[in-house]
Amino acid sequence: MNARSVLRVVGLLGSVLLIAAAASACMKMDVQSDFTEEGGATHSLRFTMSKETLQAMGVSEEQLQQQLQPTMTPPPGVTFEQVNTEQELGFVMRTSVDDASDLGSQLNELLTSGGEGTPTTSFSGSFRRDGNRYTLDLTFDADAFFNQAGEATGEQVPTQMLSQMLTITYTARLPGEVKEHNGTLLEDGRIQWTLPYSGTMRMTARSETAGVLSGTLLLVVAAAVAGGLALVGAGIVLITRRRPQPAAVSAQLETTEEGELPPSSPGTSA
Repeated sequence: MNARSVLRVVGLLGSVLLIAAAASACMKMDVQSDFTEEGGATHSLRFTMSKETLQAMGVSEEQLQQQLQPTMTPPPGVTFEQVNTEQELGFVMRTSVDDASDLGSQLNELLTSGGEGTPTTSFSGSFRRDGNRYTLDLTFDADAFFNQAGEATGEQVPTQMLSQMLTITYTARLPGEVKEHNGTLLEDGRIQWTLPYSGTMRMTARSETAGVLSGTLLLVVAAAVAGGLALVGAGIVLITRRRPQPAAVSAQLETTEEGELPPSSPGTSA
């Protein structure tokens, strides 16, 4: 991104597009975090504008490209990629971290990449890993974001106007299976929140992955239980076969083996 940073672009383009009162969400900004099982993440910021809306308002694509064109090398660890399709014009910035626990600060740094002055305080919160459990707890301060965007350009765009022009979302992909969240679960498993234009919004989510070797361990335990039951059953059979028999029964068996019939019971004929 250029030295104006994302905040200045938002404020500047907002002031340029004040005539777009009837336009509907011609600008979109999506902040996204793809978290890893090890606790790291890749953060990205995608900012795009609708070419159709801009053309309808008479805003030239060349003018906007000048604002979106990078004029300096991105900060270390941040990559910059232009977006120029038939429908949209914009850019994507990305950065990767090994430890995403200080999530709020990392997103703020991405917002102000290439800029000057005081870093934004738009985001605050964390991403935590506890074994195979992951917790996201992030808060967005809309007032801080738009105030700092206005300060970066020297112009404040009315909130009502911004709500008609700009859509801001935060999207997160957590490791494993999502157990709880207060956003919208997308078909591909990501969670998305549409951020407000004033006040604060808290975003929470929790997920779990299968424990290490849990599948193998389950099979081992099942096999051990089955084997143990089989051994117990075989032991019972052996004990029954080897149990000493009563003396009377033994005598009858010995007499029978010698060819003699056992004595008749009283009242029966021989």
